[in-house]
Amino acid sequence: MELMIVAILVVVAMLGLISLDPRARWAHGLAVTVLCVALTAVALALALQIPPPDTAMRAAIGLATVAAATFMGWPVTEVVLSRALKMPPREPNADLPASGWVGLVERFGFSLALVLGLPEVAALIVGVKALGSYAMGEGEGNTTQAARVLGTLTSIAWALCVCAVYLVAAS
Repeated sequence: MELMIVAILVVVAMLGLISLDPRARWAHGLAVTVLCVALTAVALALALQIPPPDTAMRAAIGLATVAAATFMGWPVTEVVLSRALKMPPREPNADLPASGWVGLVERFGFSLALVLGLPEVAALIVGVKALGSYAMGEGEGNTTQAARVLGTLTSIAWALCVCAVYLVAAS
């Protein structure tokens, strides 16, 4: 069952990685996002049924967790922003330069910190992001500020959901 968890998380990570390519239009939609959320829930259900894995399998689940949290967070965040703020996906926005890439790095650091058992580092990453967003937020419109806050919360929520698979499997 441990291998199934790793395989599911790798599929989620690969779908997220594919979605980074703007030509892969099929990977940007609600259906792929819902599929990945469902697959993550299946991985969590499997993790609830296994005994604590050995060190090698624990490392494999940890790596797959970090990859799934990092890469799939972008399309999940895109879907939430497009639904909540009526923003078309992948629309270039001068008010939010490189925000997708910032979120990618944020999710990587956040999920890696949780997998390594360093929640204080994860909190530090969120704090640095909040301070950076606050400093950049002066003079922005309400929609841009809402997109920044909602994007960060969605990104962190996705990373927490995926990290739950690792935390449950490893305990």
